[in-house]
Amino acid sequence: MKYIEFYEDSSGRKWYHKSVLELIKQYSLKEDPENIIRKRAINLVNEGLQYGWSGPPFDPKILASLKGIKVEKGPPTFKEEAMIFPRGDQQLIILYNPFSPPTRINFSICHELTHTLFPNYYETIKLRSKKRQKFDPNKEIEYLCDIGASEILMPAEFFKKDLKKYGLSLYSVEPLRQIYLASYEAVIRRMIDLADINCAAVFFEFKLKPKEINSAKQITFDFFESPKPKMRVSYAITSKNFPFFIPKDKSAPDNSCIYKAVITQSIESDIEKWEIKNFGFCRIEAMPIPPNLPQSPKRIVALVFPLN
Repeated sequence: MKYIEFYEDSSGRKWYHKSVLELIKQYSLKEDPENIIRKRAINLVNEGLQYGWSGPPFDPKILASLKGIKVEKGPPTFKEEAMIFPRGDQQLIILYNPFSPPTRINFSICHELTHTLFPNYYETIKLRSKKRQKFDPNKEIEYLCDIGASEILMPAEFFKKDLKKYGLSLYSVEPLRQIYLASYEAVIRRMIDLADINCAAVFFEFKLKPKEINSAKQITFDFFESPKPKMRVSYAITSKNFPFFIPKDKSAPDNSCIYKAVITQSIESDIEKWEIKNFGFCRIEAMPIPPNLPQSPKRIVALVFPLN
């Protein structure tokens, strides 16, 4: 088959990484890479289940051992979340950071397992770089490995049943976290991914928008009032047919239940209409989630359910 420089999928996204292109070629350029990785991760899960792997919770260390991959704690100086690489005898080993929370360790090991679902993965693993550039095709691999990790840690066959039992709500996050030993973000992403209605999860942080950061640096006189941080969108995850786009850095309305959740540190809800194009009235649930790092700003996740 002819060499291709990039592949444009059905959504218009372009893919450049060599291993992603090889992955797509194996499917005769007829399938998007996200779907391919999901299928391969599901096949890996089913293979593990056939050999006695069970859950939830699903222990990725056991699945790795069934594939002949060793999983070990990294040394005290190990700063990565996890890493997979071949030893001299071509034995694959996954090292993980033992100081990370168990939920993060589980997802990281699943992420590393997904690296083995790519063609020529030995070569890809050995060439992974810690340095990231603005245009970095390796981000494509990392993005797809996160998709695969969700499929492995929270297999759809099981997660759908539990989601139906507890309901599509922020009140369901904690019990689902306990069942699958997964992080807040991983569970919420999976809920949206498997939802059978239009919905979105929007993650907010207290911050200035980019142009306010620059203007704040230029203020040198006390009589100029510095801009104040607001709850602004860090990123959003949407169901397949979600009807509108939620832009990054967009601030939450001042009267939103998002701010109330900051104060009460509990789940709050309301019917709201945000100042976003095509945004009609929506039911909003908002909940605080722990910061990624102790010094990170407060974070809120909001589930958005369109009412029309």
